[in-house]
Parts: sequence; structure tokens; C-alpha cells
Amino acid sequence: MTAPRSTYLVCYDITESQRRLARIRRRLVGVAVPLQYSVFVGTFTLAERRDVIAMLAATIDARRDDVRLYPVPQDPLVETLGRPVLPDGIVTRLPFPGRRDDETP
Repeated sequence: MTAPRSTYLVCYDITESQRRLARIRRRLVGVAVPLQYSVFVGTFTLAERRDVIAMLAATIDARRDDVRLYPVPQDPLVETLGRPVLPDGIVTRLPFPGRRDDETP
């Protein structure tokens, strides 16, 4: 039996250090999908979530930086305004807990 997975928005505000900012972004790209410059979405088991938090905690300056993980409901309503992130014709969906990649929304 596989561990249950939950989807999270991972948002960060890294101050005063381009190096730390680049390091956080590079590490998040390895475990989550970028939605905006400082917003990622990832689907994690409880153990993976703990690993991501530990990785982020070891990278940030806790006195200056702010990183947050927000749980995403299983069937979220997503509305967008303004410039699209993806080119025309490219469609993506949030990774939903419990849904296999071959299932359609």
C-alpha cells in the first residue's frame, strides 16, 4: 500500500541574498512545479513533506526569509487573471492526491 499524498503550494520570500534565492529555487524545481516566480506546487507523502521542509529550513535564513506550505483542496477552483504562464495550447493541471497520471480530470 502506498502512502497517501497531499498537494501543497510552496511559496517563498527570500531577502537580501540572490545566492540563497537561487539555491531555494533550484532545490524546489527538483521536487515541485513552478507556477510563478516564487510559487510552486508539489504533491508529497508525509515523509516527503518533512524532507522538503527540512531541506528548506537548512537553506533559508530563518531571521530574514519566509517560506510557507499551503495545503490545496482535492478539487480546487483555480482562476487566473493577466498574462498566462504557459504558451497558448499548453494546458496543465494541479497534481491531485490519489490521482494517477493516466487519469483525466
